[in-house]
Amino acid sequence: MAWQVAIVADDETSLGSLIGWLPIWTWSTPNHLAAAPELRDSFGKIWEPEPALTMIQTSIEDDIVSSIEPIIPTIEEHHPRLTALRLFGLENSAELDSALRPHGYAYKSESEIDGLLYVRPMNRLGEIPEVVIDASGWKNFDDVYDAFFSAVGAPDWHGRNFNALIDSIATGRVNKIEVPFSIVIRNSDCAKLEAAEFLGRFADLIKEMAERGCPVGIQIKR
Repeated sequence: MAWQVAIVADDETSLGSLIGWLPIWTWSTPNHLAAAPELRDSFGKIWEPEPALTMIQTSIEDDIVSSIEPIIPTIEEHHPRLTALRLFGLENSAELDSALRPHGYAYKSESEIDGLLYVRPMNRLGEIPEVVIDASGWKNFDDVYDAFFSAVGAPDWHGRNFNALIDSIATGRVNKIEVPFSIVIRNSDCAKLEAAEFLGRFADLIKEMAERGCPVGIQIKR
């Protein structure tokens, strides 16, 4: 299930460049209507049971913000793990901030590729499951990987590097247990130096993902 959704408010943004990354909600403009059949044939089931591509039938008002705000509850209803919105085809503004703030979203960043990023805390989703891991006996970074992979049901081919972790946690569709979850590391003081140092870098990675809206957290307990 998806934790982030794209809202495309123009006719120029390429839906094909986004749909494999996150579900899309967009207005029924000429270009998007033309692209929709092929995209649904290729990607229609990628986010099941959630919709991969939703065409909004209402017209876009001259004030785009006034068209976006009313659809947020509907988007959240269809994507119950939603903690991040990426908006394309508009600029950040005080009006947009004010429209999204009542729904719990705060402006985070902007880039040409990633759109306007708005995030909300994962506690807005309700009770968050915990993935509990015991650090007793850890000697090196492989022990940390082994324990985490076992806890989330990672496949045997999972890479042992941070890019692979980002792919499996944030992108998803890899591990048996997917976000949202909070990682709880117990007995961290029992880990040997190499493992403890790696655990610190692992925790920093999790926190960076959380800051960008991914519904994942980490608690390190002694």
